[in-house]
Amino acid sequence: MSVQLRVGGRYRLTDGSKIGPMTEDHSLGLRYRFQHNGSFYSDQGERFRGNGPNVAEELPAETSPEEPPASVAVVEREGDYAVLRDILDEAFAQAASGKGQERHANGQRFEDQPILRIAQEEGAGFLTGQAKKKITEARGMVERRQYGAAEREFLGAIVYIAARIHLLRQMKGSGA
Repeated sequence: MSVQLRVGGRYRLTDGSKIGPMTEDHSLGLRYRFQHNGSFYSDQGERFRGNGPNVAEELPAETSPEEPPASVAVVEREGDYAVLRDILDEAFAQAASGKGQERHANGQRFEDQPILRIAQEEGAGFLTGQAKKKITEARGMVERRQYGAAEREFLGAIVYIAARIHLLRQMKGSGA
């Protein structure tokens, strides 16, 4: 089946889960310009990095997704939240193409990387503990005026918190 993604569309993935509505985001360029809940897709529904489920079919407009809250809105790069958007994009970039990609990805989707695999084995406290550790390290770096290193640690803490949110959503979805 040939799929053509569109802004606002809702879709079923090859693993059976549902996503949508899709938003447009050019932070990864034009090839992977459709985004939903942190995952990026090409116009034809191919998932960024290619290891996760791809889009299989478009769902009727009245179909609701299994996940994110309906309050998630498309926000312009300019405006009241531009600074927040830039910081969150930097945390994403650090994980997807920086240190996280180089040291931990091994060609795996974020959900299959050690950050979440260890949390599933050891408990969610692993993720919050790692975020606290990174924040503590960053505070010391600020005191030593190592601002660039501190910024990278704070961005890393954001990634651990995002992983914790993902784990929470998994728990919510499974009824645990």
